[in-house]
Amino acid sequence: MPCYSIRTISVEFKVSNIDLLKKAIEKIEGTYLGNNEEFLNFRTNDGRYVNINFKKETISSLNFTEKGLATFSNSIKRAYSEVVIDEVAKKNRWILQKLNKDHYNLQRF
Repeated sequence: MPCYSIRTISVEFKVSNIDLLKKAIEKIEGTYLGNNEEFLNFRTNDGRYVNINFKKETISSLNFTEKGLATFSNSIKRAYSEVVIDEVAKKNRWILQKLNKDHYNLQRF
C-alpha cells in the first residue's frame, strides 16, 4: 500500500469565449500556460496548477481541496463575468460604473 495518495478534484465549469477566459485568468493574477481545443492550463499566483476541460466543462487540480477548488472556481467565474461585462460595454459604447463588489451600472452615451 502506498504511503501517499493523489486526489484530483473537479468542479463544473462552463465558458463560451476562451479569449475572455484568458483575460479573466490574468485578472486574478494567474499565468496562462497554454490550451488546445479540449484543455486550458494555467498556474495561480501561489504556484498551483489548474486545468479546465472544455468538453467535460470541468475545472480540476491536484493542488486544491474540493471546497478550495469550488471557491477558486467561483473567483474565476466572477472575473470572467467582469471581463464579459467590460467587453459588452466597450462594444456598445456604454459607460461602465462599478457600484460595489458585485454590482455594476451600464449607461448609454
